[in-house]
Amino acid sequence: MYQIRSESAKTLIEDRNIRLPRFQRKQTWDIKKNFKLCISIFKNYPIGICVINEEKGKKRNTKWLLDGRQRRNALLLMLENPEEIYIWSRAFLKIKNGDQPDEIEEKFWIAIDEHLEKDEGHEDEQENMSSKESTDDNSHTEDIDYEDYDDDDGYLEGTDEIAATIETKPKFKQDKDDLKLLLKIILVCHNKKRNGTGFSIPFNFSRQIPNLEYIEHDSGYIKLNGKKLVSFIRNFKKNCYDEEIEDISKQDFMDYLISRYSLEDRIINNLEKLVNQNWERIEERIEIVELIENRLRDTLIGIIDLKNATSTDAQNIFKLINSEGTDLTAVEILSAKPSWNRKIVYPSLSLEQHVNELYNVMNIKREGVVRWDFPATLLGRLDNLNFIFKKLSYSKETEFKTRVTLGFKILGAIFEKGITKDKISSVSRNSQLTWEEDIEQLVRDFNDLGKIISEHSFFKFLLSWNTCLMELTSDTISINFLVMVYKDWIQRGRPLGNNEMKKVQRNSVILFDKMIYEYVTKLWRGSSDSRLADNIEKFNVSKTFDPIRADRWTSLLKEIFEHNTLHDEVISVKILKPILYYYYCLAEFDGPNNKNIPIEIDHIIPQASFEASSIDNKIVQHNLYNLALLPKRENISKGNKKLIAINDPWLIRMIEKYTSLKEDEFPKFSSVQSIEELRRRREPLFMEAFSTGRDKLINGR
Repeated sequence: MYQIRSESAKTLIEDRNIRLPRFQRKQTWDIKKNFKLCISIFKNYPIGICVINEEKGKKRNTKWLLDGRQRRNALLLMLENPEEIYIWSRAFLKIKNGDQPDEIEEKFWIAIDEHLEKDEGHEDEQENMSSKESTDDNSHTEDIDYEDYDDDDGYLEGTDEIAATIETKPKFKQDKDDLKLLLKIILVCHNKKRNGTGFSIPFNFSRQIPNLEYIEHDSGYIKLNGKKLVSFIRNFKKNCYDEEIEDISKQDFMDYLISRYSLEDRIINNLEKLVNQNWERIEERIEIVELIENRLRDTLIGIIDLKNATSTDAQNIFKLINSEGTDLTAVEILSAKPSWNRKIVYPSLSLEQHVNELYNVMNIKREGVVRWDFPATLLGRLDNLNFIFKKLSYSKETEFKTRVTLGFKILGAIFEKGITKDKISSVSRNSQLTWEEDIEQLVRDFNDLGKIISEHSFFKFLLSWNTCLMELTSDTISINFLVMVYKDWIQRGRPLGNNEMKKVQRNSVILFDKMIYEYVTKLWRGSSDSRLADNIEKFNVSKTFDPIRADRWTSLLKEIFEHNTLHDEVISVKILKPILYYYYCLAEFDGPNNKNIPIEIDHIIPQASFEASSIDNKIVQHNLYNLALLPKRENISKGNKKLIAINDPWLIRMIEKYTSLKEDEFPKFSSVQSIEELRRRREPLFMEAFSTGRDKLINGR
């Protein structure tokens, strides 16, 4: 399944056969962490492990970098441009433009000592630093998102056994000589000016050679591009090698410039003076480029090679070597599967727009649209299903993950009758699926179906409370609801405006009722994936949409009111939340219908009153009859205030409307001693809603 080996960091960087998964988390290494990697490289410490999965293809194999993107990226930046190291050092060492070399040197050694947590001359401690390096600070995370299977690993913990199998170099003398090379790079690049840094400025021949490839123009100013300058230096070095020149001289450099740019005599004279004047600095910078290249060639990095690993295997291996990182998701692994990377030849305009949005957020360049992009953007393309699925933002990591993953699960449920990793993975290999046609049709169907169902009065009440089935139950239950209603609608011939459409609407409210009941009675706990698959496999209109018996709801409510338990579990606001929202919809209480007005579950008699009281059973404070949904406007909310302390007219109106208590009763229901009276007042309201109100909803009466 896998093998462990070591490889030169330079070889890893330059391996063009390695591809990044299409779906990746954002860069989570900040520039300080990049500089810590530099320290490890120049101290000859281990720099971690990369995980590569080789997928067998029909024509050629593909190597996917599952873990190590950010480390590899930092190494590449080092190789391409010494100025990157300088930029990182400025943040790590707190270097200012006006700092003198001796000030930078002092900052450097102080910061290095603090980072390595050692005292001068403690050789034993230095030799053991490799283990300490593995627990390096992982806190420098910016906006995390999905990367290449989380590279926010710094220096991996728990890899002692792996490291022991990797070929190591002979031990270097543990002193400051190697770190002096890192300091030299920083000093050479200091300081940063408008047109370049100390690294590039000696190569400013723009007046003599305007067409130099590393010269750029920015707002009328000449700017020296360090990365392009390194490429120029490497071309010069290659030319010297081809000409069998071993000891490079300034004349060799001049000959190269004259030959490369076909310079005239009058230019050559001026250029020669400039090169003579700066030759020592030029030569030093050429050596710096070679120094970094050699250092990366000598630096070994651990490689774990996987061979056609399954999604589960890749996840488990990743967890074992990276216990401190964020778990891989099946969705992330799928982005490195060839079957999911097949191009869509004629993507719709809608798909293109949503794919652009996704990759702009991830800050990743892409070429075309591939199969993976369909499910990744699916949820964002569903306009009329906000009564089922929560509005999820790409800007929040957890919501980002859920938004993308839900799309894969929905397609798995529709086309493979399940949402396990294997079922989702199989979607891309479904030979009966025509991507450009079938999934675009599915999007249209979902939007048509959503529009029909959302026109039902019950779901209008639900939406007025700024909530949805997903927020009240779970992701899997929400998918189950969508798939069951969709299958019903398809079997009826996709009705849009007849009696069959009304039957679909009625079945949708029956199923919503059923999902709330099954959720609060824990029928989905522990085996939701298999329960969903079973529901899909055994789909039958009469059984799927068979209503929960009224007496089962009545018994459930009596248990709550009389025993302060729900399905033998002590009540809490969290487990009663779905029932509370459902009650307000059954009782036809219209919410604020405004996304800018948040909803809070408030205790009518506040919790603080119970905590300060001598009442024996304080759990009654969380019973349904002491809970209410109350809108919140700006800084106006009930919070933990007693009713008698409420003086805002708008909030008073809201409390009257949503608790069925009058303002003149507020003093009475501000005391814990009135909890039983509150029960007598409000319990019948719940029972009425779940009997008459529910019967009217389910049976259309």
